[in-house]
Amino acid sequence: MKHLLTILEIDHVRNGEVIWQAENLKNVLHTQGEEYMLTALFKTTVADIPTFYYLGLDNRTTPDASDAFPTALQDEPTTNGYSRQAVSSATGFVIEEVDGITRATSLIVSFAASGGSWGPIRNLFLTDKINDTGYLIATAPLGSTRTLQDGDFITMKFALALKDVPA
Repeated sequence: MKHLLTILEIDHVRNGEVIWQAENLKNVLHTQGEEYMLTALFKTTVADIPTFYYLGLDNRTTPDASDAFPTALQDEPTTNGYSRQAVSSATGFVIEEVDGITRATSLIVSFAASGGSWGPIRNLFLTDKINDTGYLIATAPLGSTRTLQDGDFITMKFALALKDVPA
């Protein structure tokens, strides 16, 4: 399986306490993601580097490489403070070398429930658009179904590399 994105660390926080955490969660690289990367590299009229990439959460049981917008996502939250989180392509990543692998490591990204709960969610996905008109690049299963209550938040840091990202 091809990996592009690894969730290095993710925490679900409630009332100031971490109630769940995970590390080094690997992704499914979608066919659309491969197409996006290759067209961004070799055909700039088809896909350009966006100002922002977006992270979202959904509840697909088993993400598959063939998943694509607009129909792939299942039960992405839409209320109570949920929104896809923007990560600047210019300033949202640090390019670094870790154990001989060059990677782009994100700053900390947060999702928060406000005014009510949302979920369940099982996956983090990466896309190049705020809506479903772009490329579904990659999805990382969280390994555990999460439901956020009012006031809960999830924080995470992830890395992108052309080889499996070391821990």
